[in-house]
Amino acid sequence: MMISCVIMATALTVIGVGFGYFSCIFLIFLADTLIGLRIGKNLSVRDMNLFIMDNVFIVMFAIGIHICFYMLKYKDFKLKHELLYLSENDSLTGLLNRNAAEKFIEKYSKSKELLAMFIIDFDNFKQLNDTLGHMKGDEALIEISNKLKSLFRHNECISRLGGDEFMIFYQIF
Repeated sequence: MMISCVIMATALTVIGVGFGYFSCIFLIFLADTLIGLRIGKNLSVRDMNLFIMDNVFIVMFAIGIHICFYMLKYKDFKLKHELLYLSENDSLTGLLNRNAAEKFIEKYSKSKELLAMFIIDFDNFKQLNDTLGHMKGDEALIEISNKLKSLFRHNECISRLGGDEFMIFYQIF
């Protein structure tokens, strides 16, 4: 019984959920049932039904194990994706941060393409924060980042370097 469970869980991991997996499970289930019925030739109908139900339980147990492992794997993948996003993006605007922008520039500056870089610094931004408050200053930064996102393609590097300083790096042709 335990061997069947291990085989089914392994098949689920290797083949994945789909027609191939369920075909493999069906063949294992059929082979195990036929071998079990052949060994116990003189089994009553009740015993045969119990044997078949035992195999069905094994299949359900293997699927349950897979679901548990899949959920753990999905949570791990989701956490890694979130950590990567937080390490490369500005928490306020969602734009790339300085480190991610440097990696982007390093990657594309080695190409033979014609490239351009703009550094944008907004004048008197400190005065905006001092007079209207940091909440309004944050709203202004978010609005600026949204405008920059709408002006440039998603595959171009739009980043917030810090404070009110933004950078756009892109390929011209």
